[in-house]
Amino acid sequence: MPIWTSASVTTEPEVVLSRWRILETDDGTRHFVGANERDHTGRVSTAIVVFDCRSLRGETASGRIYQLIGAPGWSSNADYVWQRWCQANSVTSHTDVTGQLLVTAESDRSVPACSNFDCTEAMSLTSPQTDPGPSPLALDLQSLGQLVRKQRIACELSLLDAADAMNVDAVLLGHIEDGQTVDTDSLLTVLRGLGLRLLVMPTGDAEVTLRMLGHTISYQPAAPPNAGLSDAGTSFVLDETTPTLFVDFDGTLHVGRAFIDECNQITLDSGRRPMEFAPLLVELLEPYPDVEIVLTTSWLQKLSVAEVVSHLPLELAGRVVGTTRDIKPRMSYVLSGADRTYVIVSYAYGHRLKNWLAIDDAVFGASQFGREPGALLAHFLLLDSARGIGDAIPRQHIRRWLADVHHDRSF
Repeated sequence: MPIWTSASVTTEPEVVLSRWRILETDDGTRHFVGANERDHTGRVSTAIVVFDCRSLRGETASGRIYQLIGAPGWSSNADYVWQRWCQANSVTSHTDVTGQLLVTAESDRSVPACSNFDCTEAMSLTSPQTDPGPSPLALDLQSLGQLVRKQRIACELSLLDAADAMNVDAVLLGHIEDGQTVDTDSLLTVLRGLGLRLLVMPTGDAEVTLRMLGHTISYQPAAPPNAGLSDAGTSFVLDETTPTLFVDFDGTLHVGRAFIDECNQITLDSGRRPMEFAPLLVELLEPYPDVEIVLTTSWLQKLSVAEVVSHLPLELAGRVVGTTRDIKPRMSYVLSGADRTYVIVSYAYGHRLKNWLAIDDAVFGASQFGREPGALLAHFLLLDSARGIGDAIPRQHIRRWLADVHHDRSF
């Protein structure tokens, strides 16, 4: 992911940050870190010199004004820029002081000034007049999992994105969100990664704190998120058994890369006919009317979904239930060439798919995904782009997969 120098203060005198934090370096300087609301890129400010805790507005050493909006949060882009900034400036450790500053402002009506930071306003200690949101009280693993899930969604992160950013397995994160038991170190890693903290205090103190935050006290444990839907309780399972085929176009259903002109006309650099091998896929799927298709083709970047689907034979078009066009890979996957693989896994996890196969000439790096290295390799069929499914060997693989998943579902 590239890092570039910010525009001058004259050109950009004010920046609006969402999903922000205030981080303090080991030498005592404090910085705004968040997502630039203008283009959602990550942003790290120079040292903060003045900050108004009530209006969430501050000035930094460069003279630039930063306006913080919304609640504090976490941005993967901002976190990446912060890590790179720390490397460039030889910062070896830092502390997230966001909560400390805001709580201090509420309780002391002031934030002690330091050499680079002056809070000119304080937040008054009053009960919130607006909806305080979900109670932070976690009485059991189910309610803790719901809080973790809400925070991840508030950070606008998919399950796979969040797990990748925190360097934990997506299945483990799913276990936490679904209220399953995990080891304590993993739980604390996830809480820290999402900007959450675990407080342990006497019940009486907890009740006072909750009331100050505007919450009523209830010691009724939360119902499991899927209560009444499954005897399996709250385990994170891939329980959608519909056979699903992730289908690419270029190098899969024909040989060559598509060029899409201003009139949305398609030509292939190979000179071959688009969708040359689509009838072969029609034939393979014909005995299995329940198989659904998710499109992964790069054509979706240029054409609407309807336009893309219109290029398929009717027998395939009627099976299309979704696309991966709205799933954006992290830059690290783009640089490694595993971006297509990432978006497919993200879709499969997000839809809890159990029986799926991706046929594609660009699904690289599949061995790095899954709970263990190589766990998802069987879900990917990497094709020769010069042959696509015109090659009999991958067609035999697809035929065998179709037979296997339908055999398993019959029991």
